[in-house]
Formats: sequence, structure tokens, C-alpha cells
Amino acid sequence: TRGKQQAGRVVARSGGSDNVEVQENFSALERARHFGNSKLSLQRLVFVNELVETAHEIGYEATVRHLLPLVKKLADDAEVLVRQSLVGHFGD
Repeated sequence: TRGKQQAGRVVARSGGSDNVEVQENFSALERARHFGNSKLSLQRLVFVNELVETAHEIGYEATVRHLLPLVKKLADDAEVLVRQSLVGHFGD
């Protein structure tokens, strides 16, 4: 996998024609929404792993309004690794 930077975004290129572009200048909330709603399980895992830090950064009200609905959705994620990681951040 090769990656390169282009004008404020990271472009990760895989062997095929799939490109994954992520704006580097997203706010914490924009980044959470982007990764939490991604079709790519790896990006949803990024959201889960950054969840606590993002919640601290955006505050209580924004966490309840924006992050918790994503957490609820990801609790039923089709990818088992996403669900396992989410449980690992909250405990058993």
C-alpha cells in the first residue's frame, strides 16, 4: 500500500483502483462522523479507537447528540472486529 499527501488530504492507494481519501483538516466531530459512517471497516475501527479522545475533545452535549448514535449503530456492525473493539472500550 502506498500513500501520499495531496493538498490537505491523505490519499492511500491500494493495489487496485480503490483510493481512500481523508481530509486532514477535519474537526474532531467531522472526523468521527466520517470514520463512524464509513463503508470501510478499517475506518470504522479508527472511529472506535478514537472514541474516548474525541468525546473529551467535543464535550458532553456533542457526544450525546452525535457520537452515541454512532456507537449504537456500530454495536450492530456487520464486522465482528468493529463490535469487539467497541466492547473493549466499554468493558464487558
